[in-house]
Amino acid sequence: MKYLTLSDKDGNEYLVKATSARSMTRKFCPKCEKFMLMSNFYKNSNHIDGRQGRCKKCSAKYQNAGRERLRDELAAMRGQK
Repeated sequence: MKYLTLSDKDGNEYLVKATSARSMTRKFCPKCEKFMLMSNFYKNSNHIDGRQGRCKKCSAKYQNAGRERLRDELAAMRGQK
């Protein structure tokens, strides 16, 4: 049987059976280091618990940062900077 180890920013670790991971009500976001409701995470069937690893807020920040980085790289390639 598979187990998931979840830990919070205080170093407390929680062991969860993989079979019960989809029935969890809260999940830990490693980026902002908070436990949140599962509804704060985007769905992703590739993950064992059915949700993304980062919360929606952190995912948006990550996506926006990537967009800005690509925009800057394109501008530099075009000689606009």
